[in-house]
Amino acid sequence: MRHDKTSRSGGRPPLPFQRTDPMTLPTLSPTWGPLARTAILRLQEKAAASARSAKSSPAARTRKMSDYGDSFDDFDAFEEAEAQVDADLCADEEATQEALAALPGAILPARDLSLALQLAATFESAERIDALFAPKALTILEVPPEMIDPLATVIRYGFIPAHVTCLGRNMDARRSGSNLRIVTLTDRSDLSDLLAKPEPILLLFAQGKSAPPNLSGTPPLRLSSFNRQIAVAQVLMTYADTPTVSAQFSALPDDTALAEISPLAWAFAFRAPSAADALSRLDAALPRPIAGTPSLDTIRGDGSALRTARRMVADLQLWKDGKVAWSELTRSLLLYGAPGTGKTHLARAMGVSANVPFFQSSLAEWQAAGHLGDMLAAMRETFAKARAAAPSILFLDEIDAAGSRFDRDRHGRTYHRQVVTGFLEEIDKAARTEGVLLIGATNDRAAIDPALLRPGRFDLHLEMPLPDAEALLGILQTHCDHGEADLRPLAQQAVGLSAADLDAAIRASRSEARANDRPWQPADLSPHLNHACATPDADRRIALHECGHAIVFDVLKLGKIERVLIRHGDGGEVHSIATRAIHTDSDYDDQIAYMLAGRAAEALILGQVSSGAGGTQASDLAQATRLAIAIETRLGLGHHEQLWLDQPDHLTLQNQTVYAKVRRRLSKAEARATEILNERREGLEAMAEVLCERRELKGHELTRCWKAPDGASVEVTPSCVDDTFAR
Repeated sequence: MRHDKTSRSGGRPPLPFQRTDPMTLPTLSPTWGPLARTAILRLQEKAAASARSAKSSPAARTRKMSDYGDSFDDFDAFEEAEAQVDADLCADEEATQEALAALPGAILPARDLSLALQLAATFESAERIDALFAPKALTILEVPPEMIDPLATVIRYGFIPAHVTCLGRNMDARRSGSNLRIVTLTDRSDLSDLLAKPEPILLLFAQGKSAPPNLSGTPPLRLSSFNRQIAVAQVLMTYADTPTVSAQFSALPDDTALAEISPLAWAFAFRAPSAADALSRLDAALPRPIAGTPSLDTIRGDGSALRTARRMVADLQLWKDGKVAWSELTRSLLLYGAPGTGKTHLARAMGVSANVPFFQSSLAEWQAAGHLGDMLAAMRETFAKARAAAPSILFLDEIDAAGSRFDRDRHGRTYHRQVVTGFLEEIDKAARTEGVLLIGATNDRAAIDPALLRPGRFDLHLEMPLPDAEALLGILQTHCDHGEADLRPLAQQAVGLSAADLDAAIRASRSEARANDRPWQPADLSPHLNHACATPDADRRIALHECGHAIVFDVLKLGKIERVLIRHGDGGEVHSIATRAIHTDSDYDDQIAYMLAGRAAEALILGQVSSGAGGTQASDLAQATRLAIAIETRLGLGHHEQLWLDQPDHLTLQNQTVYAKVRRRLSKAEARATEILNERREGLEAMAEVLCERRELKGHELTRCWKAPDGASVEVTPSCVDDTFAR
């Protein structure tokens, strides 16, 4: 394609979409403007010729592009016709309005016009078009699946000069002139035959599909996303009333927001009767933030997950500014924890703070697409959208639903293997794409395939605990228009609730206020924060249980306690950081003593134990029993010595000798924990009392809330921050 830039600069005013007005938009003269002009005039001529042949040309139009020549095959004739168009546009106001009415918006469908602009922004110059039909050239273009067929038509008639023949997959090559095969990637089996042919190839494949694996040396082009330049160009090329709305261009959303508009919504916007209406429809089509989603700056607290999220977003901005290399960034994060702890909330806040496209999906959503092939296609499409919109954030929930290739359950093993393999491929592709942050979430990290957990797939794994009082206060401030003094007592009362629990309580209290026909007040929330099963006696038992764990953990020097809290009505939690390696028999005995310390504290102070130490697979008794069995059968430290037995625990316990040793080890560990706590009984009770009052203890409070066994007060100094309990 010949393209003489100097021949277009002879003092002629530019086409409308190249006008510049510094008061509205800084750049209306994109570098790809000349390429777009050429393509649009070609498409207009094609449309006009089709209309003439169908005898359906609009009678009201006094001037058609076809009036400037029957063919643009000759470049000089094309230049002459284009110069005449420019002259018409600038002769006088009436002629300008007539010419604007005859521009592509009056002839080309909005979809074709937008595709022409997107393609021009993708290829940028006539030289890049020339490269398509160089001998044996291979160009791969990634496009939205629904746009493949119309895009192929726009390329053929708008961007390929007449001396180049466009061939399909199985068409015979023309002997005269140049050839270019425009083919869609649907079946890889015949790709080798296609490559064996000498003609240059333009290979179109849908976003969400995998590009041919053996063509890694030919990175695909991605169809340019919608942006401000394309929006302004299409408005000016479509509507005659643009002078009256030029000021509105300054209010156009940024490129990041426009890139998220679907082709369907874009085409609908430009069916509007006026430019003002089109801009209004574009604004309405923008994805809106989920109501109530704060930014990272408005989330209170200082947990490790929140600190990491803030650091990742800050690093992403540094990378966007060119100050940090992508290889230096933490690019993926796995959040794990109980349901409702705010994993999704935190990920969405990252999207708000980063101001980049945010994509959210889940294994359940992909599986809803249908059978295995449909599920994998939906997975690939999600990842492809995130890569195409980079910089972006991709949040994947429920990733444990992918299963593990090493699950003992033989049923569905082949299915899980293919799902995990496909998941690994897409994560690796995302890892190689600069600008994509990958955030995963799960309630059950143990169920995830080990290959998904290694660095490079998910670099960091961070637990999302129940929110503390500061985080709960931040949630209340987001939803409630009241001061901190009114909300802080409620935040303290809400400790032990998940973020989802608190959100539900706020909604319920607001509904109650509406039913009573009065404004909502903070006092309306308080009754909804009390668990129906919570009593002072139950809270005291939970507090003693959790404080028993914390004290024994500290005394045995297993690590550092960070937080102790009471959940609403269903137990409590101790958050700790283990700093001691567990390898020997005595190390494991210390660990079991810690696991049974809550039960020991209940028996010591209250005279009897509850079922709170048992129940689920994650309970104290379950963990202690599994560890004791492992000592005897799998760790080479007990009854079977060098033998390693891999059988279900309940079958192992049928061995009477193993059963007796496991039970004796557990009893000895609980007695040891009781001894440690009995020596610190006064401190245990004092600590439990403070925990009942405040519902959580952390930092300085952990050292202030109990006394040493001799009754001496514990001295608190700045160096005690995050220290564990004084003895």
